[in-house]
Amino acid sequence: MKIPFAYNLRNLVIRKTTTLMTVAGIALTVAVLVSSLALVEGLRATFANTGNPLQILVLRKGSNSELGSRVSRESFALLRTMRGIARDSSNEPIVSLEMTQVINLPSVDDPKGMNVTLRGLLPAGIAMRSVHLTKGRWFQAGQREIVAGKSIAQRYPDAQFGHHLHFGRGDWQIVGIMDGGQSAVNSEMSV
Repeated sequence: MKIPFAYNLRNLVIRKTTTLMTVAGIALTVAVLVSSLALVEGLRATFANTGNPLQILVLRKGSNSELGSRVSRESFALLRTMRGIARDSSNEPIVSLEMTQVINLPSVDDPKGMNVTLRGLLPAGIAMRSVHLTKGRWFQAGQREIVAGKSIAQRYPDAQFGHHLHFGRGDWQIVGIMDGGQSAVNSEMSV
């Protein structure tokens, strides 16, 4: 015996609360799934565009991230001499000793501030990245100058070209905005 279609429709109207809860549950499940897939795709694209299979990242023993790792100058000098390290036209090894630090800046999303990665780079480190300046110039070594990624400049009002940031022991001027395409470089500041 078949149940008439009109009976099903009338049942949905009579049991409004149950029907709405079912629709809301399905909608929430779909929204969470779509959000998760979007996040995974965004991370995949960022990681694929940030890494280079010809470059390696050296961390100290026991460290699992750049922020928790410090490589000594002695270890860096030893790494520069190892076989397999690419060399430039003047036969200098293409290596970059980099330091990372986290600073807190007020953002458009949170006026109290959010963490931003600040990366100390050597000239070789700039050359190793696929970035270009969209505004200004690169920082000068020994000066209190910063180049901000384009995503940082968009989300942090204090990180605009020409502005000054105060952290550490003084003021730092933003002298450039860099664009790394879809890489994580856009979410960093370099000194």
